[in-house]
Amino acid sequence: MNHDSRPNILFVFTDQQWAGMMSCAGNRDLATPGMDSLAARGTRFDRAYCAQPLCVPSRGAMSTGRYPHEIGIPFNFHAHERQARDGLDWVARLIADAGYDTGYIGKWHQPLAKDRADVHGIHDLQECPDLELPRRCDAYLAQRRDRPFFLTVSILDPHDCCEYARGADLLGGNLPEPPPVEDCPELPPNFAAPDGEPSVLADEQAARPGVYINRSSDTDRWRRYCWAYARLTERADGYVSRLLHSLEAHGHRDHTVVVFASDHGDGNAAHRWNQKQALYNESIHVPLIVVDPTAPTTPTRRVESALVSTGLDLLPTFCDYANATVPEGLAGRSLRPFVDSEDAADRRDHVVIETGFGTHSHPNGARGHAVVSDRFKYTLYNRGENRQQLIDLHNDPGEMHNLVDLPEHADTLRRHAAWLDDWAKETDADLGPPVGD
Repeated sequence: MNHDSRPNILFVFTDQQWAGMMSCAGNRDLATPGMDSLAARGTRFDRAYCAQPLCVPSRGAMSTGRYPHEIGIPFNFHAHERQARDGLDWVARLIADAGYDTGYIGKWHQPLAKDRADVHGIHDLQECPDLELPRRCDAYLAQRRDRPFFLTVSILDPHDCCEYARGADLLGGNLPEPPPVEDCPELPPNFAAPDGEPSVLADEQAARPGVYINRSSDTDRWRRYCWAYARLTERADGYVSRLLHSLEAHGHRDHTVVVFASDHGDGNAAHRWNQKQALYNESIHVPLIVVDPTAPTTPTRRVESALVSTGLDLLPTFCDYANATVPEGLAGRSLRPFVDSEDAADRRDHVVIETGFGTHSHPNGARGHAVVSDRFKYTLYNRGENRQQLIDLHNDPGEMHNLVDLPEHADTLRRHAAWLDDWAKETDADLGPPVGD
């Protein structure tokens, strides 16, 4: 136990897990007792969205509190090809400067070289495969220290659904043979392409057949992919459970704030889409659970509907718990008030998500942006046909019906487009040519 009154902070995040891939979120195709145990003890945010549905941009945003295009990493550039621009404040550095021991264990995949501790601020950085996570995390938590710790644990799974879709060996260890198709998950209700779908999405799939499952593939292949995604998420949950066991075994459970999230989601066969990058909810909507055992009145199994940007809001949240200084000019806000009270008033009316397409490390120029409000979602891509989508998320959560051309939704369309235009001016983002060009 440390001798500092501030809590330890444990940040655990998976890779490519959309918000619906937890049994506590109502998914009956898998069991996630580790994640469910966190939801039972804390606050589950069910309107959390990543800054960009791609690994390195999303991780860079979570680490700096800024959008990927603002930090100069709009795509999955390898570290030797491109790194985030200089002068950024990294969350672990801020918290280390506030007097915390900082550690990071697991998959790195950040837009910064591991040896730049002078920038990222991590005292103990151990990049390792998932199989080594339990041992390394247990050893870290067993250390005696006089200061609180801020430990980030990055789990690769269920990212291997990418490899499974490609027919490649899985990085975290292969799965057993799938069961008969009739025992695999049913295809989602929104398996079909929606009306008015942006053409850039089908173009992207056709251009990269080694990455995406062909839209015309038989449904058996899609169901086996959904089965694998569920099993890989369960494998990730096993690591979460073992980590929480170590936390308790070493006496940290009652003095550690635990934050669980994912860097982005996955298509999960919705609209015949696997992978990330598309701005469908399955790719941008991520799990987020915050457990604060040190709160005056700890909520139990509460679901919070405030709109959250994990790319913007995690840094100020961690700084709030660590009593660290938040840099000026950041648009995010701490989630601690929502954890402490059901009546927190500082609720935003929308969040913005950005994306880009291309090969693994080189963008091809196709980009998109989405604005999610309480009820609606507006999407704009920079090229192709049907560049705009407007979805009524209350009445059409599967995003099947594009309302852009309906006169009764003209005001809603203008309001969301104006929010996006204002955001682009504030962050110096390029939305592409005006609609109609």
